[in-house]
Amino acid sequence: MFISLAPMEGITTYVYRNAINRHFGELDCFYTPFLTASHIKGREFRDVDPKNNTVSKLIPQVLVNDAELFVTIAKQLEALGYDEVNLNLGCPSGTVTSKGRGAGFLDKTSELDKFLEEIFNNSPLDISIKTRIGAEFISEWEDIAKIYEKYPVKELIIHPRAGKELYKGHAHVDIYKEMVAYLSPKMKDTIFTYNGDIVDCETLGKGFDRVMIGRGMIANPSLAYILKNNRNIDDFKKRFLLFHEELLNNYIEEMNYEDQVVKKMKELWVYLSKGLGVPQKAIKELLKATTLPKYKNQFQVISSYIS
Repeated sequence: MFISLAPMEGITTYVYRNAINRHFGELDCFYTPFLTASHIKGREFRDVDPKNNTVSKLIPQVLVNDAELFVTIAKQLEALGYDEVNLNLGCPSGTVTSKGRGAGFLDKTSELDKFLEEIFNNSPLDISIKTRIGAEFISEWEDIAKIYEKYPVKELIIHPRAGKELYKGHAHVDIYKEMVAYLSPKMKDTIFTYNGDIVDCETLGKGFDRVMIGRGMIANPSLAYILKNNRNIDDFKKRFLLFHEELLNNYIEEMNYEDQVVKKMKELWVYLSKGLGVPQKAIKELLKATTLPKYKNQFQVISSYIS
């Protein structure tokens, strides 16, 4: 089984990627949170800088709807040593889709087709795509598939929801299978990857051998191990405490202010609270922390519940 860590803005930065890879392993590929600016600099540069990344396979993701801008970013990534770039056509956030980017690009089929033609003709890098199956309706998948089949997409990562659905309800696994069955004979060199709602072995039991996981992995950083070995990791608590310590120390080193570090750690606990079985009362107290000492004190309480 091949498992990728999905990019999540503000969370799966190089600090997080390095830590989960070091302490839990089993992930085969990582993606950076999306790039949007014409010049990669500052925080975004630190995140894609190979010197900061210790994972074995890292693919930068780009979220734009301008072909010239895409190629400009791709050339900078090539100069950093990358050979592949991922196009985000799946982000369902209203601030993204309202600008015709991410999943908001999917219902503009003629524009999307022209955009893909230009980037595939001019990008110095191989291009993979992370996509939804529609902007508003799942029935849009057929029109979208007819566009994708024209291009040499290295990997097509499909989250089978329409953008408008956000993460509500259930992913439409039947549509994923139908879309792949349609595209496979036409895109023989393309790798197809499933993404959506994988949180344990039961939810993986749909015949997938290649998946991308985001929220489920953040909630339980040992999930890739569980899926590959069909059992829980033996020394989870020991690994988690080391993982947490590395994250906290590296965020302290990277950020200017304590409150930024606390905010960053609390972002993670919104997800971790769903996967570690810690009582919600303890989580609520941690989320009230506004200073680093208070956060550390409450984490000591929480760690006693982790097994």
